[in-house]
Amino acid sequence: MDLNQLIGQYLSDDTLAGMASQAGIQDPNQGVAAAKSIMTTLMQGLANNSTSQEGAGSLLGALERHHDGSILDNLSGFLSMAGSGSQEQPMLNAAGILGHILGFKQQNVAQGVSQVFKLDMSTVLKLMGILAPVLMGLLGKARASNQIDTGNIGQVLGQTVQQTTQQNSGLGIFGRLLDTNNDGRISDDLLQMGMNLLLKR
Repeated sequence: MDLNQLIGQYLSDDTLAGMASQAGIQDPNQGVAAAKSIMTTLMQGLANNSTSQEGAGSLLGALERHHDGSILDNLSGFLSMAGSGSQEQPMLNAAGILGHILGFKQQNVAQGVSQVFKLDMSTVLKLMGILAPVLMGLLGKARASNQIDTGNIGQVLGQTVQQTTQQNSGLGIFGRLLDTNNDGRISDDLLQMGMNLLLKR
């Protein structure tokens, strides 16, 4: 089972809508689209970080130490802890995970998602904090079944992002937010294109 299949198994639109609702997004279509945008951007960030052997090794080490995929077996329990702000376990340390994946680009991503979906930054950041540990859990599941290792993790992530953006081209605009020269703003044309494509059911 590849990473896209794992995403399909554990993160149905209904599940993503529930996570978005936990973050304060009540419109299911808007919530699902925002969640998919964030997930795709986080995967792109991890793919970028894994292009070097050192980066790939660091990610695999984090998976083996803290992310065995068990978070996916009780998502409702995780959401209740995420909602209460209880993130003492490394597996649930969203701020740490986002810091490692995005670094100083985290603000760019949050601003971009906020622009496209007309959401408060605080709402976007909360949704990012919910999704980051879940993504690491998905990778932990893939690692446990020997689907990824230091030699292929960057390629697997990159291919998953490519497949996802082929299925919904609107998601492709968010990769631009990882450009270090980008100020986090999306042009009006791209913003309109992204909104139209991402919210189309």
